[in-house]
Amino acid sequence: MKKVLLILCAGIMFTMAGCTNGSSGADKGAKTVDDVFASSSKDSSGDIQTSAQTSSSSAETTASSESPQAGASYDKVDTDLSVMSDTMAYAEFTNILNAPDKYKGKTIKAKGTFAVAQENGNTYFACMLTDATACCSQPLEFVLADATRKYPADYPAVDSQITIVGKFGTYSEGANVYYQLSDAQLV
Repeated sequence: MKKVLLILCAGIMFTMAGCTNGSSGADKGAKTVDDVFASSSKDSSGDIQTSAQTSSSSAETTASSESPQAGASYDKVDTDLSVMSDTMAYAEFTNILNAPDKYKGKTIKAKGTFAVAQENGNTYFACMLTDATACCSQPLEFVLADATRKYPADYPAVDSQITIVGKFGTYSEGANVYYQLSDAQLV
């Protein structure tokens, strides 16, 4: 997960450099977001091996994906990326990543492509946001409010279009800061 978010930061740097596919001397050997999501380990049947979808900052809760977690209300969405064009949603998400403190605790809704990655024995879920030309993409990691859901049975197919809503937050592990939607729901 930490590499995914480091890659997210690297993606932001590439975005600000004009979405080039080239690499500079500073990022030699760094994985791209696509590399991380493409390198998910699979078992002999071809299914992605799973593990708990937890992080140090997200509390596990049980709630239906159709209704908000007890105490949480998604009747009001603070930033709705799902109604924007791909380019505008991608640009606004870049703004969010550039000023995360401004969005902490805010409800964000987004649509994109469902992606799964595994690293260090953990399974991570993301909504991939791309610009209109699909030259640039950013993963919006999420943790569902309903922690009883099991992957892959209770999740959409990889590469399918999803809409997700949840509370934006950051968490730190070591010197790294990571971003995610917690208490999220697939809508």
